[in-house]
Amino acid sequence: MAARPLPGNGAGTGYMTRFLLERGHTGAASDLGEDSRAMMRRNLAFAGDRVRVFDSVAELLPASFDYLAAFEVLEHIEPDLAVLTEWAAYLRPGGRAVFSVPAHQRKFGRSDELVGHVRRYEKKELHELLERAGFGEIWIISYGFPLTELTRRVSNRIVAKDKSYDSMSAKERSIRNAQAKLGHCTHAVLGR
Repeated sequence: MAARPLPGNGAGTGYMTRFLLERGHTGAASDLGEDSRAMMRRNLAFAGDRVRVFDSVAELLPASFDYLAAFEVLEHIEPDLAVLTEWAAYLRPGGRAVFSVPAHQRKFGRSDELVGHVRRYEKKELHELLERAGFGEIWIISYGFPLTELTRRVSNRIVAKDKSYDSMSAKERSIRNAQAKLGHCTHAVLGR
């Protein structure tokens, strides 16, 4: 199977992008935070010209990607329809997009607020949103239950009184969370 280019939006510090690059893909990646993009450039330097860290999607050519990946990104973006419509324009005809988002708005809680989420999605709402943005052949798969339900409840209890993020915008909380994940992942995987 030939590696195909893909853009990663909301790539944080490049952890998932690295995973895809190590499996032969090429592409482009970005994140909201300038510091996050700088960390991503350092973390992905091993790949050389197989990956480009971009500051704005305007730097990319329309219809130039076979795949688009955005894992746990869309729930951080207020104008989700506008952004999805913009992203769709970068897929080649027949291109595929893969997203993951948190489910069920009724489960929105303090842990969502702390990481910069502005919403959670219901299956029907997400399907309609993707259709309106121009995506076709939409498949929505729910995963993670029951483990994610347990971790969500525990997380909400742990952070219930955490006020350290309250003065930050959702965008600032998202960036801070993405940068913190790198340290957590490195510690969990490498023990440092």
